[in-house]
Amino acid sequence: MEETRSAILDRIFAGIERTAGKLPSLPHVVFEVMKLILEDAPMPHIARKIEGDPELASRVVGLANLAIVRTSGNKITHLDQALTILGVRKINALTIGASLLKILPIKGGTPAFRFEKYWAHAAAVAEVARGLAQRINVNLDGEELAGGLVHDIGRTILGRYDKEFKRAIELVAKEKKPLVAAEREVFGADHCEVGVHLARKWNLPENLVDVVEYHHEPAQARNPVLVALVRVADFYANSRSVGLDATLKDRDVREDPAWSVLVSQAPRLGEIEPERLTEWFEKSLVAAREFTKLLR
Repeated sequence: MEETRSAILDRIFAGIERTAGKLPSLPHVVFEVMKLILEDAPMPHIARKIEGDPELASRVVGLANLAIVRTSGNKITHLDQALTILGVRKINALTIGASLLKILPIKGGTPAFRFEKYWAHAAAVAEVARGLAQRINVNLDGEELAGGLVHDIGRTILGRYDKEFKRAIELVAKEKKPLVAAEREVFGADHCEVGVHLARKWNLPENLVDVVEYHHEPAQARNPVLVALVRVADFYANSRSVGLDATLKDRDVREDPAWSVLVSQAPRLGEIEPERLTEWFEKSLVAAREFTKLLR
């Protein structure tokens, strides 16, 4: 009898919990911040709540600086300042992103899956998505940056199965299969399906769940512009070998269906010379290297 999708996911997660213990959960303060924002609480109340977790607060300020310094030249030194400049919705997204930096390993992993490479890719996607959103004047309140950080969380689960994940990587190299297809062949589910399971356990906002689930199929998403931004950034990072999918190496990002989704939102994007696009994206990859300094 063929396993159901639910049974496959339960098997994958149960195997991890048997060998590595209980899966990490988001800090409770993240949900308290979300609740305060929904209640239109005063900014100082939100700042004090985040500051109750000093490590998280430090990472939020660091991410806020990445978002503001390149646009205004200002430097944020405390949360009240970050909230005033960026607003509560963007700080909410940055708080979710910062919480991942706290609960997931920064280094280590298995021989087939290294967290150093995971974070290098996540940072690249976050920065390319953020930079492109700014270029086409789309305001997503920081969700493009948070989306870049969370889009591949399913691989933090699959990657713990070293032999199986190594087999998926080998399928990419030998048979030129996209990694998402290789994951389905080896595990019975891909990182998007596994990631959604984890995102719902974490009670992530629906827009970010959308990114996790549909970043390989943005046209199906409830928020296709957000998801397409993340997918374009994901594609470009992989094309520059900042990622695990070798089938995208040196490919033109405009080949991906996500590009058409963005062009429908910002038609002038389709008129920009490829050299100019590359210049934009490469600047974001440089910025991503600054991001990784937050991890040290």
